[in-house]
Amino acid sequence: MTISTKDKILFSAFKLFLEKGFAGVSTSDIKREAEVSTGNFYHHFKTKEDLIVTVMEKYIFDFFDSNLEAIRQFDGDFKDNLYYLLIKISGYDIEMTNETSFYSQFEISDFRRIHLLYLEGIQKYEIMRDRYCAFNLKLLDYIGEMVVKGQSEGDIVDMDSDDLAKLVQSTINGTFLMWVSVPDYDLVELMKTNIDSMWEFIKVEK
Repeated sequence: MTISTKDKILFSAFKLFLEKGFAGVSTSDIKREAEVSTGNFYHHFKTKEDLIVTVMEKYIFDFFDSNLEAIRQFDGDFKDNLYYLLIKISGYDIEMTNETSFYSQFEISDFRRIHLLYLEGIQKYEIMRDRYCAFNLKLLDYIGEMVVKGQSEGDIVDMDSDDLAKLVQSTINGTFLMWVSVPDYDLVELMKTNIDSMWEFIKVEK
């Protein structure tokens, strides 16, 4: 199958960004990797920032959006849903099972690289901050629904559901960031410790 010049640029850019970060890659590096001329490059992307935004839309945002839908379809108890949530948004399920996925073509052995790239983008680009905020608000809505369901079934303490949802999401986000930033941490062990501790605080004793 013939790949378009634009897709060649996007593929090459994402591959280099994963290796070196946004700041460590120049447009010259991308043109050389994609084997395209300066004219071809600027025909498709006016600036490096335009390219970065398009790369993130194609390779990162879609990943989070599709996983959020999968998370909503998962049917488990409260803790199992949280475990599944962390596993999906981290990419850990693909990494540990060597599952063939969209990312296989980039030979990614550690999904932390994708998330570190995302965090770099959030710091520098408003559109990425907006998308990250929107994703977290959707996640908070989902967690809030789980909290209300747990309260209605008598499993979760009778406290303000919005406050509990924020507590749960803070635990999730903190666990996720610790895993991303500290390579020695095992995600499964870390999430079990943190989610189990949080559950002891919010569960109804029976």
